[in-house]
Amino acid sequence: MRRLQLAQIELVFNPDIFPSCQFSVGEVQVACLSHFMRGIATRQGHTLIDQYNTITEDA
Repeated sequence: MRRLQLAQIELVFNPDIFPSCQFSVGEVQVACLSHFMRGIATRQGHTLIDQYNTITEDA
């Protein structure tokens, strides 16, 4: 899983796949990480991910 995640991170920086004029590196990284985490998480893990995503810095 770790190798898959590392490959996914490197893929985001490939301009042939994600041209910088069309994609924000930060937004693509967050989307990929979210997709990866949901893919390996259990239902309970999904709940925790959702809870974490609703936390703001003001809270």
